[in-house]
Amino acid sequence: MKVRAVPAPRVAREWDYDKNPTAVFPDIISAATLTPYWWRCGACAHSFQMSAEARTVRGRDCLMVAAVGEALSPT
Repeated sequence: MKVRAVPAPRVAREWDYDKNPTAVFPDIISAATLTPYWWRCGACAHSFQMSAEARTVRGRDCLMVAAVGEALSPT
């Protein structure tokens, strides 16, 4: 689905349209909102809840992908 101009288009592409309220879209929420929304990971298709602020300002992504990355990292 094509997403209109948003501050973080990569994050907006991962918006989970099935789990979020039908009247809320990634192009109408603030990138700094602390409200948790549902996202679908582009790498593993895992659906997860996280605020837009955590995704855009703090740079957080899917926790499943992060966990796999940590498990594969040499200690």
